Amino acid sequence: MPDGYAVGPRAIGELVGIGVDATRFEGGLEHFIFDQQPEEYGVKIIGEKINGTIPSVGAAVETRDADFIIDLAQRQAAAGADWLDVNAGTEPDREPDDLAWLVDLVQSAVDTRLCLDSPNPEALRHAIKHVNHTPMINSISMETERLEGVLPIVAEHGCEVIALTIAQSGVPKNAPERIDIAHRLIEKTREAAVADDHVAQLVVEIPGLEAVPEVQVGVEDVVLVHV
Repeated sequence: MPDGYAVGPRAIGELVGIGVDATRFEGGLEHFIFDQQPEEYGVKIIGEKINGTIPSVGAAVETRDADFIIDLAQRQAAAGADWLDVNAGTEPDREPDDLAWLVDLVQSAVDTRLCLDSPNPEALRHAIKHVNHTPMINSISMETERLEGVLPIVAEHGCEVIALTIAQSGVPKNAPERIDIAHRLIEKTREAAVADDHVAQLVVEIPGLEAVPEVQVGVEDVVLVHV
């Protein structure tokens, strides 16, 4: 199995087939059940709990509830996350300050490396000044605004990046289309001088396909992308 990333609780589709008992999945990073240690599969875990689009987290960002965010960071780090995704999820005009606040707070609590999660170039450029170690960026896609706004930041700072197989027209509905987008994304990252091993291709699940048999199609796609 090639090296890859399992992103938060939504990554169950990628974890199936690389050692996770899907029937024992309970909805949180601390409940992923591996039959061997994740590193034995070359898998890195990205904790996605610090996301302002989750109502409780959004309220904590709004009120600057540091204890709430620190608790989320520490529990994910203790559960074995290799990276912590930080997403302010706020309006563009306040997102730069909110994302920087999250970065400073999380780094004060844990040493885990960060994944800056935003489509907003201004927020990313501001927050990246606060990180202690080169972050991962979440994410780019074939959408013009992400290629033109986010990819240059990735290249400038030598970041790893999550590449979503999403086209300008939206999420593709079949594997061949996703593979085509994956290849085009790699062409774009190479043009920007981003190393191939800095790009983590993530096949995007389509809402409504939560059942494991359907999600397993995504696992096949991930393997095809890496071959």
